[in-house]
Amino acid sequence: MIMRIFIVPFYTWLTNKIKGGSRKPCAALRQLPFLIQKKFKGDIIALDTRKNKLLFLKKVNNKPSCMIIDLTDLQHCTINKKYAGINAGELKNKKLNTFLKSIFLDLHFKNNKISLPFFEQQQDREKDIDDLENEAVKWRAIISKILPPPLSKRA
Repeated sequence: MIMRIFIVPFYTWLTNKIKGGSRKPCAALRQLPFLIQKKFKGDIIALDTRKNKLLFLKKVNNKPSCMIIDLTDLQHCTINKKYAGINAGELKNKKLNTFLKSIFLDLHFKNNKISLPFFEQQQDREKDIDDLENEAVKWRAIISKILPPPLSKRA
């Protein structure tokens, strides 16, 4: 099995095209007509359901990064939340979200996993947690819909 991930340097150009409302030139260039797309916290996630490709654009350390992930061999998709240590009694005075360090959308393939960050404590504001978590849940549902049914349901 070969899993293909393309990392391409056209983040700024693509975000400018999407901001301007014209994503057709970029989609034609990449031959990926994105049917579902969403911009959140400066990142962009888009899905081509016909070709089973997921586009994830993100700025990492102020440098643009773009991944095009082939979802053909995707087995399942989960949300992974990581929390800081919680001492006894701390939840009486603080909300659980106060301890949240990150939220990732994990794409599980046969031999590996790709984690897409939706919330990271160092970069994102605590007040945005609920919105970013809802986005992760929404994208898990969207991606799960394109998965083939389990073998037990196919028979």
